[in-house]
Amino acid sequence: MIRKSVAISMLALAVSLALLVSGGIAFWHAGIVADENNLTTNFPLFLWVPFGAGLIGFMISLPWFLGMVTTPSRPRSK
Repeated sequence: MIRKSVAISMLALAVSLALLVSGGIAFWHAGIVADENNLTTNFPLFLWVPFGAGLIGFMISLPWFLGMVTTPSRPRSK
């Protein structure tokens, strides 16, 4: 059975990875559109938010998840 603390850290890691991937895909497509239309302006804020949240979340949740997985569970008292 998965401990509650491990499940929460795993969920946070999954959400941050989803944000990181979707933000990366959004930047990829925005770069293609900018290249095709010869745009030189910066990308708008709504493209930076998912990628930035995913990156920050990944940097926090990965060590948290690894710390929860490698920590042995406490023995149950009888």
